[in-house]
Amino acid sequence: MNARKYPGNPRGECAPVDDERTVEVDIAALTNRFPSWLPAQVEAPPPSSWGPPSGAPESPRQLPFTVAPELAPSSAAGASDAAARIAPHVPPRSSRPPTSGVRSCPMQIVWFDPASLPAVRQQPSWRFLLAELELGRLGLEDANAGEDPSRRDVRDVLTIGTPETPAELREGVATAMNQPEFEPPLVVVEGELELVFDEVETLKATMMVVTPLAGNDKALLGPLEAAAAFLQAAVFQHSGDIAGRLTAAISRAFQAERRTLTLEQLEAIVTRTLVEQRSYQKRGLYGSTWIRALFVSEGSRERIPCYVPSELGPKLPMFSRFRVKLIAAVDTRQDPQEECSIALRSVALARMLTLPR
Repeated sequence: MNARKYPGNPRGECAPVDDERTVEVDIAALTNRFPSWLPAQVEAPPPSSWGPPSGAPESPRQLPFTVAPELAPSSAAGASDAAARIAPHVPPRSSRPPTSGVRSCPMQIVWFDPASLPAVRQQPSWRFLLAELELGRLGLEDANAGEDPSRRDVRDVLTIGTPETPAELREGVATAMNQPEFEPPLVVVEGELELVFDEVETLKATMMVVTPLAGNDKALLGPLEAAAAFLQAAVFQHSGDIAGRLTAAISRAFQAERRTLTLEQLEAIVTRTLVEQRSYQKRGLYGSTWIRALFVSEGSRERIPCYVPSELGPKLPMFSRFRVKLIAAVDTRQDPQEECSIALRSVALARMLTLPR
């Protein structure tokens, strides 16, 4: 590890760099990707200080990847000020999470919100790591050809981001609420996503399967008739609590007698029907319609409401629950009927894959 002095710096201050790791910095490309980390323009230094010798062919300016281009001095005074500002921009290497040798997550990105990417790239805990990974890719144009930079950034955040626990999520919300204006913090979480089915559609599917098997069983015909009357009253179409009670009553009556189908088989048929129809619970929030799911973090039993865009329904796998890794905004409770004090608004969703047995 050597120290390189900036030309024109009378005090001889310098920043520690690894001379074996230098790259050609494409200022324009990085400025577009990380506007808050790099300046929109970097003034070219005087030829006498940074340019090639007179008559020599001009070569691309090189900077060590640990020094932000905004620190390149254009004068002696600028060099002095820049040197003093190096430490705040570049944390000590020993205190930064490693970016090399990161285990590739066995995941499949299902969806991400392009409109949220600027906020994701500016997130303090990810901004430096994303920029460092991008600098490490310079000179690998052939390997990166055709790859969507937005999708790559999402994958990088999901890979290097540390999943947070429910306690850490609440701590982040509490910290954000100390600001004059609350801004839901962006986090990475990993766990199981449970898709909850709409109660009225569940009642309809249950009736469709049970009615042909009812025969003359009055104990079962009673709940079925009550459910039919409920569905005919349009005012109750969106009363999920009543629909759930009627479905439970039908299931109890169905289980009371020995039939050609067991209750487990009945529930499996109903679940399959609901999955094929993508009959998930939906909520009108944030100016649009969202699928209401429940997220359970690793090592926790707490079920946190998680909202996924409704148009994502057909893209989801045909499981009622599956393992995921999310980039999400942690918000306060959005529905007074929810027991949990926080909620997750998904920004990116990746399914965690396992090898088939």
